Amino acid sequence: MRIPHGRRLAGIAACLLFALGAGRVRADEEPPPTEDTQGEVEKLKEEVQKLKDDLAAQKESTDAVKQKQDAQNPTVRAYDGLLIEDPRGIWAVRFNGRVQGDFRTYSPNDIIADTFSLRRARMAVGLTAWKDYQMYVEGEFATGTATGTTTQSASLTNAWLELGWFQFAKIRMGQFKPLFGLENSAPDVLTDFQERGLPQNLIQNLNYDRGVMVHGSPFRGIYYGATVSNGSGLNLEESQGNRQEAETDGKDITVRATANATEMLKGHDSIFHLGGSWKDGAVISRGGTAFTPATGRTEAFGMTFFASAPLTNGQIDRRLTAAEALASIKQWKLQSEWWQARYAGEAPVNYDRSIDSYYVSAGWLITGEMYADSYRNGVFGRIKPRNTFGLDTDAGWGAWEAMVRYSVFDASEFTATNPVGTGVLVAGSANKARAVTAQVKWMPNPVVRLLVDYIVTDFGAPVTQNTVTTSDERAWTFRAQMDF
Repeated sequence: MRIPHGRRLAGIAACLLFALGAGRVRADEEPPPTEDTQGEVEKLKEEVQKLKDDLAAQKESTDAVKQKQDAQNPTVRAYDGLLIEDPRGIWAVRFNGRVQGDFRTYSPNDIIADTFSLRRARMAVGLTAWKDYQMYVEGEFATGTATGTTTQSASLTNAWLELGWFQFAKIRMGQFKPLFGLENSAPDVLTDFQERGLPQNLIQNLNYDRGVMVHGSPFRGIYYGATVSNGSGLNLEESQGNRQEAETDGKDITVRATANATEMLKGHDSIFHLGGSWKDGAVISRGGTAFTPATGRTEAFGMTFFASAPLTNGQIDRRLTAAEALASIKQWKLQSEWWQARYAGEAPVNYDRSIDSYYVSAGWLITGEMYADSYRNGVFGRIKPRNTFGLDTDAGWGAWEAMVRYSVFDASEFTATNPVGTGVLVAGSANKARAVTAQVKWMPNPVVRLLVDYIVTDFGAPVTQNTVTTSDERAWTFRAQMDF
């Protein structure tokens, strides 16, 4: 029978103690050591050392097995979503989700119904493999018409794969959001206001498109994105219902470039940002439906104050241009964007109509967080409160922010007297509007936001909707949002 290492050690130690104890007598009584006694002691010492070496080797082997097991077990952590990651770095799976619940009340109250709304409800999954390969799929479960005439349903927003061999030139293919403009390029859960400004109307359904994009940061403080896409919009392939549609298959070209001077100089608490965007492509009737230019809807997600009759059935050159500027020092921010949409055609007569829109906004992080901490790659990300909110006595109050925005929409080249098919203003519409939005935002922690907005929109002419005519719209809106 094999004696365990522990018992063997105890027995040997007892023998050593007995041998040594037996020898601890007075020198005049101690018999002279014999060669046999000395040999036994040395032999016992050698056995003890051998057992120690065996135990050390066994412990090293056990630790190696444990490390190997740990290396094979995925780790789970919450970082920009729920992340399940292979410790070897071969793969990682990230789950994201968001819910935005809104309430809106309008005046005059007989034009638009006060409503509780599910603005967005999305779930997404992303996979990273061997660090340089990514895929991302996201579904929207809160789609439906603005007037509430259809039930909510599910649709696809993002579905792309990306090759990240080079940080300065990543290649993305599939359906995604081409980079255009400052507000538009930011995730919808992280925009400054509950809704983006009046210029956002000009993007129409091109917020998402199908194509290929190259993007990255070639130098410190510089970021760009260049996209070639169908120009068809969200969840649409190229239209080819007839010969004319098939011939008009030219792609949209979208380019955005930004520069942050502070980042170039390795600053940390400020932002001085300039950027520009450009989108160009051709459009035509789709499925027998003539193309209609952008409409104008208020920032309260309320009335549609501007609409044009469809343009000619011939090919239409559509071009969007944007410029953006931003300055931020610590907890203060001032930013502005100007957008222009141009539509040019040749039938029945040559025409070239444009819509201009811009906004100027100011923000103040009351609780002292810095905007520069949430800025990266030409857009703002998540603001992390210095102290998260809680009911414990030592908890903080989260982050508080106050913002104001002034917006202008000018489609004065669209009039009721234009020739048919060249941008005729729809009866009851106004081709100008200006809006002021004031907002207070509370972020109790990094993933929850509560927003209250008051929006006043004045129209350039009386607008008729639901048989009621008004020259302005006033609205209170509220949003409760959580994302991960």
